[in-house]
Amino acid sequence: MEQLSVFKKSPKFYINQITSGHLYTNEVHLTFPEDKDRVLINNLVLGTIKCHSDKHLDEYEVIMSEIADLLDLDNATVYKVTNEEGISGVIVKDVKSKSELLISMDYIFKKLYEKYTHMPNPNNSWITAALSIPPSSLTNPLKDANYLTTLLEMGINAPCEAFKITDLDAYKTNYFSMILFDFLTNQEKRNAIDYSILANPNTGEARLSPLMNFSLSANSPIYSLNNRLVDRESLIRHIYRNYYPYIKELSRCLVDHTSAYLTSIQLICENNTDPIVAEEIVETIKNNIEFIRPLDKEQSGVSTETKVDYTQTTIRINQKVMKKNLLYQNKYPAHPVTNTPPSPPKDDDRVKISIEETLPTRPKNYHTLLIVAIIAFICGLGIAITYLITLFTK
Repeated sequence: MEQLSVFKKSPKFYINQITSGHLYTNEVHLTFPEDKDRVLINNLVLGTIKCHSDKHLDEYEVIMSEIADLLDLDNATVYKVTNEEGISGVIVKDVKSKSELLISMDYIFKKLYEKYTHMPNPNNSWITAALSIPPSSLTNPLKDANYLTTLLEMGINAPCEAFKITDLDAYKTNYFSMILFDFLTNQEKRNAIDYSILANPNTGEARLSPLMNFSLSANSPIYSLNNRLVDRESLIRHIYRNYYPYIKELSRCLVDHTSAYLTSIQLICENNTDPIVAEEIVETIKNNIEFIRPLDKEQSGVSTETKVDYTQTTIRINQKVMKKNLLYQNKYPAHPVTNTPPSPPKDDDRVKISIEETLPTRPKNYHTLLIVAIIAFICGLGIAITYLITLFTK
């Protein structure tokens, strides 16, 4: 908190962003409302500001936000910001619209628990089951399948009881993908205070908030979910065996295109932190992809997916992987960039980078990647034609 107070006193602030292989530093106007961690960028964009004493924590939040976006997960944009004295921090851009409220899952749990305890004859089955989950510890984390199911579904049942979830399948996909992301990147926790619901108070409709909180666990085998300590590997095995349809596309992207993703992740890390930390993050993700590989293969083998559905999914995955990796391999160069001094910005152009996306230019390896994309498309088309021939010759 002391670091943030010092940061705010500076007369000038700058947002750093890498675009097409160059690091740009653009001056921005920041104002700080009465809320201690709120910030307004150029009187246009609201966000939350964080200022860690350890610069690696700032870098880590930027990296995790970039990796989540690379994996096509719904996540909040995180910007690195510095002041004139060289003190750094990060700004997490607001994810809610004007008609929405950001409500933590912790608040929802507490309100439902209060309602439950004041019932004359409480009979809510999922809350009763949740309250029966035994205490856990670092030496005795939860592994039992029934308790893991109850714990996981707390994050689904609670918002469903409190609000109208606009698209339940999309909510579940985002929810389980969030937990898979936490496994891949070794996040320390996803407790009830670490994720939220975006709710419209006028209509009662709600959706899962984009990812916005990240916490490094230093490769711990223990993960804290919904305020309980669980065995990380047991939890991910349980999700694959019982909720695979919701993580299927993300999982297949990772196991079928591991090399492309690891290349992009390495570029993200190397351009946002020092080489040792970058290597640790990349190695962690590489090892965790190898852990889920046999789990994905097992579930793919028992899938009831038709050949047509499989072909369509494969084509969609190939297109998405190509698009995202082209974007990031164009954005980040093979070697860490040096700063490109900014030209004095006009008042109306000062923080375009905070609210507009930069159009990508062709990367150096564009033609190679284009050939790979064409080959992937032809393979997918061949599978589809083979299937149709088989179908009509029966």
